[in-house]
Amino acid sequence: MRLLPFSLTRLIALAALAAGLCVAASVPTPAQTDDSAPPYEARMLRLAEILGAMHYLVSICEPETEAAKTGRWRTMMTNLIEATQPDRKRRQLYVDRFNRGYGGFAQLHRQCTPSARLAMQRYRKEGRELVHEITSRHSR
Repeated sequence: MRLLPFSLTRLIALAALAAGLCVAASVPTPAQTDDSAPPYEARMLRLAEILGAMHYLVSICEPETEAAKTGRWRTMMTNLIEATQPDRKRRQLYVDRFNRGYGGFAQLHRQCTPSARLAMQRYRKEGRELVHEITSRHSR
């Protein structure tokens, strides 16, 4: 396994911080309402789904790792929610997406398979890309 210069954990932590700063620093325009979604909403929902999938996949493919033992992916999701401080409706959307990511793989995989490992590899890459996109476009 090739080590990357930045861990996905670190990138997600940075994304959470940046997203929190974006939310804290944003000033609603007259056209916005409290229910209007932030511009990065779709990417954040996808990231939540990836975190849920990784939470499950790591538990079956890498059960002896610290990430599996400590529930790192779930903790990252919790940190992401805390950093963005979404309203109740939006928070539920994030939780639902996390659970959808988790549940989708839980239904398909009872043990680690080559396709589960491939999914982990792809999700790590997509997660890094999402974090980069969110932080580069929406942080100040």
